[in-house]
Amino acid sequence: MRVPRSALLCRYGVVLKDGSYVEQGGKGTEKHGYSTMMYVRSVFAFNSADYLGKACAIAIRYCAVRRQFPKAGAPGEDNQVLNYQGVQVRTLPWIAAAFALRFTGQKMLKIYFESEKRVAAGDTSQVADAHALSSGLKAVTTKLAADGIEELRRACGGHGYLHFAGLGELYGNAMLMFTGEGENYMIIQQLTRWLQKGDFGDGWAGFLASQDAATSKCNVREPADWLDMDTQVAALQHRACQRVRSIKRELDSHIAAGHSGMDAMQKVQWDGIQASFAVGEALMADAFRDGVQSSEPALQPILQHLCSLFSLDLLERNLADLLMHDYATPSQGKALRAQARALLDTIRPDAVGLVDSFCYSDN
Repeated sequence: MRVPRSALLCRYGVVLKDGSYVEQGGKGTEKHGYSTMMYVRSVFAFNSADYLGKACAIAIRYCAVRRQFPKAGAPGEDNQVLNYQGVQVRTLPWIAAAFALRFTGQKMLKIYFESEKRVAAGDTSQVADAHALSSGLKAVTTKLAADGIEELRRACGGHGYLHFAGLGELYGNAMLMFTGEGENYMIIQQLTRWLQKGDFGDGWAGFLASQDAATSKCNVREPADWLDMDTQVAALQHRACQRVRSIKRELDSHIAAGHSGMDAMQKVQWDGIQASFAVGEALMADAFRDGVQSSEPALQPILQHLCSLFSLDLLERNLADLLMHDYATPSQGKALRAQARALLDTIRPDAVGLVDSFCYSDN
């Protein structure tokens, strides 16, 4: 099949008869190539909320109907499996994650459209930042959705394994976004390279340049202090800052030892990927907090509980980082874990209502 040059999509560049490529479109043309990729990655993050939200609706509804083992104080009545903490830990945080994905996707799309306006006006100063963040968040958000769907499937036992439950199909569709537009562990390295340049600006990721975010200590005095969204975001930002700075130190150390830049990058590759995930998670928590604060007052209490559960779940999974960097003490870590468990009891009565609020059809 031969495609004539007149049929090529060549708004910003043209292929001449001799095969050479020539850019066209004026200043900023070379930056337009990022546009479609940035948009698709932002949409992936936004759509991840739907995939995970649907999995939450299936799993939560099933676990609210499924009963097993006698209910204390109610002879002859079995307990809803959703009342067991072992099931709540594996399901309720994913409802919070679905909301986090929604707010993150909205913020990514807002940044994309703002970047497009700037480029159209000839200002390409923000393109590199937006491209790096969209690359990293594409990986963080789609991985989170895929992990959540699989955990929810497992929480449903044999029902989750059945085809008609729909969870297997959801997982397959979500994995398309995990792989598409750059496999996650490959594409996130674009954020890693941007982080190593150290030019963070004053935008969404501006906290990485903050000395306070990197060197501050946890200000939690009472267990309930962990329920403050600013405290949660500060802890996640500190973790991200320390991860990024650690990679820079390791990279400089390898280069000082005589390794080439490429060889040094290879030696810190995995730690760089983990640092990028830490940055992405901090950005998600920040977007969730902003979303809660801009929501209708009547919705803010339950959204704040969900934001806290999302952030504390992330922090509990990464307590080692907070302790290694001397940010938090063991007693503060224990208090964090206790508050994460208490939030399960707080959110449990609203679990079915929360997934119903996604308004997914039963058809």
